[in-house]
Amino acid sequence: MSKKRKLHQIKIVVPHSSIRLQLITGFLVPIIFIIIIGVVSYQKSYEGTYPEL
Repeated sequence: MSKKRKLHQIKIVVPHSSIRLQLITGFLVPIIFIIIIGVVSYQKSYEGTYPEL
């Protein structure tokens, strides 16, 4: 068997990642982190403002 035929038989497995998925992920990951930081900051400031509750 020649090298060309062997190369055609080898399948490269690449995870399916479209540009749409990359864009959605690229926007959602920072938004999720910003929401987490906002919630933690709100809780800490609330505890600082009302320590007796």
